[in-house]
Amino acid sequence: MTELRDYQLDVIEKYRQTAAEGKRRVIVVAPTGAGKTHIAAAVIKDAVSAGQRVLVLAHRREILLQTASKLAAHGVDHGLIQAGEAPRLGKAVQVASIPILWSWAMRTRRIAPPPADLLVVDECHHAPARTWQKIIASYPGVPLIGLTATPCRSDGRGLGGIFDAIVECPQVAELIEQKHLVRTRTYAPIDPDLKGVQTRVGDYVETQLAERMDRIDLIGDIVSHWHRYGEHRRTVTCAACGFLPKRPSEPIVFAEGDLALVDRQKREALRISDPHEQMRWHAMLLGIAGDRGYKSGWAAHKFKEKFGWWPPRTPPPAIKASPECLSWVRSRNIAWAKARERAGAA
Repeated sequence: MTELRDYQLDVIEKYRQTAAEGKRRVIVVAPTGAGKTHIAAAVIKDAVSAGQRVLVLAHRREILLQTASKLAAHGVDHGLIQAGEAPRLGKAVQVASIPILWSWAMRTRRIAPPPADLLVVDECHHAPARTWQKIIASYPGVPLIGLTATPCRSDGRGLGGIFDAIVECPQVAELIEQKHLVRTRTYAPIDPDLKGVQTRVGDYVETQLAERMDRIDLIGDIVSHWHRYGEHRRTVTCAACGFLPKRPSEPIVFAEGDLALVDRQKREALRISDPHEQMRWHAMLLGIAGDRGYKSGWAAHKFKEKFGWWPPRTPPPAIKASPECLSWVRSRNIAWAKARERAGAA
């Protein structure tokens, strides 16, 4: 059985209080990593214990299966309404794919709509969509819980016409302070070309700044920078974080550039300026050159590539390279290969 965190128990209690006040359509807002599915599973378990039937709606298979996994972890037996899954329609809890439920129960009448005393809608910021609205409307008077990390839509359509109350989890900063989430490190271009962008009331003009920054050029290179900074961790890449741009007619251009660790004010927070650290890098580069049989000038050129100036004439003794150094050299090799490939295609 899964043990809930204190803040998750607080959110459940706030939901109960909100429902007791007569609010029947409640959004639970929880940032990624806060465990909103665990919260929902606990609420669903309580509903089943009270003899209620629950219908959980999700629009993606991954979310559907994640929800099923969390319900199982809380000891809640359930059925799945999803292509490729054997339905168990007699279960008190049904986890349904919205497209499949719409097709099977609303459009073709292949199955009867599952009965429900409680609706739970994951990623509920999609709820204003037509199909979602029709499914929700087919359960008039049934209490509704919406789950989301982002209670807003990119098209500006609000959720106030669907929900009448909101319960919030602690947000990311607080969860980091409570040691439930790890602190983030942000790497970004540190020297954007803002020449000609006007300022107004002490800040950049937003439209001009967006035009300058929202380019199809991808500064740096995902693979090479992952080798440098990723520490070989499992990684998720986001091609369009938070918005859906128009598909460009031209192919994506990789612009030569470097990413550096920045703080909240987007200032570079880490720049290797310690002479001892530079000497250590020079020694590691010499170690790589010796191991691989490179010419004597290779380490000096790599040093200049990293720090912007030539190393001292008297080299330090070679030492074994760290994983960071090896990853950086690998990233430079990848960037060099890509540059040759682009030059050959030109």
